[in-house]
Amino acid sequence: MHPLDFFAGPDKQLLAGKISNVFVTGEDAVEAAFLLKSGKQIPIILQAAA
Repeated sequence: MHPLDFFAGPDKQLLAGKISNVFVTGEDAVEAAFLLKSGKQIPIILQAAA
């Protein structure tokens, strides 16, 4: 699975942009709804640095 498969709707596009931004600026953070196998969504905060 691709990491974006764990997110739905607008969060999926938001995260794709944030991931790309990490490679441009060196770091980024975002709050998004993580999609569980059951379909339930839980809010998480993601931070990344390259």
